[in-house]
Parts: sequence; C-alpha cells; structure tokens
Amino acid sequence: MEAGGAGYLIKSDAGRELLAAVKALIKGERYISARLVGRVFFDAPEYSSQGHSLHKLQIYSSDEEFLDGYTSFVVGGLNSGNAIVVLATEAHRLGLSQRLRTLGFDLDAVIKSGSYISLDAAEILASFMSDHGPDVERLWTLVRGLVAKMRKAPNGATRHVLACGNSRPVYGRKARWMRR
Repeated sequence: MEAGGAGYLIKSDAGRELLAAVKALIKGERYISARLVGRVFFDAPEYSSQGHSLHKLQIYSSDEEFLDGYTSFVVGGLNSGNAIVVLATEAHRLGLSQRLRTLGFDLDAVIKSGSYISLDAAEILASFMSDHGPDVERLWTLVRGLVAKMRKAPNGATRHVLACGNSRPVYGRKARWMRR
C-alpha cells in the first residue's frame, strides 16, 4: 500500500473476497481483506484511480502460463536496465532460470552484477512471520535492505528495482502473505 497498491487481499481469503475486491478496485476504491480491517501496518499514500500504478495481480491457470508471465517480466526488466527480485517456489525459480538461460542470458553474470536475485518464497515468508501474523518491522527491514542493495548498479548509477512473487501455502502455520 505504501508503494501505491490499491488493495490487499489475503490469499487464503480470495475465494470469499476476490469478487468484492475487484468490484471495489474497478470503482477506484481501496480494498483490504476483512481480517485486516482495523490493523495498521504502515502509512499508505492516497490512491487515485487516475494515477499510474505499477502493481498488477495476475492469475495463471497453469505453471506453464506462470513461467511465461514471469519470464516476460524478468526479460523486460533486465533489458531495460532494472534490477529484478524474484520471490517464488523452488520449482518456479528453477523453471525460470532454465528459460532465461535458454533465451541466452548469462544468468551467473547477471546475478554477479547484482541485477537479479531469486529468493525462496517459503524461506522469506518464514523470516518475517510470527504466530500472530506478519511482523511488519522485520518485513520492512528485509525489504529496505534488499531494495537498497539492488538499486546500486555496478557503474554506480541508481536503478529501479522490480519484483515479482508467488508462494504456495505454508503448512503447519497460519501463513498470511503480503504481496509486494
């Protein structure tokens, strides 16, 4: 929300709330999952339906479609000189790496330059979750540190940091995922 998102939907509640969230967003309103109403995570700027949003929710019907979408996102970002953060399951990260290499990317060199990092969604999620939900301070410490590191290009210039992420349910805990 702080970065300009118009709403937040807890993934496990999507079956009950997705239609209401989409309707609210179409009207230019914010939408917050019912379980989060009344909680304050951070100060969010006002959202304008006329403004430009860099946030997208994409729903894929298969892993193949998912990898197509992520590959397109990463290739476009890297080709534009941006830094890319991918947060995904191990299978998705491996599939994406294979596709990038097939397209001719020297992924080892791209990673070494600090332009690309691929992180395990379950590990990252576990790093900021507590028994009561997300620990916002731990989350923002992680995000700020990662963005600061990724923004510095090898030539000293500042670049944009683009991120995409997905996660599968983490069994055995009450997992709530904050999409960023």
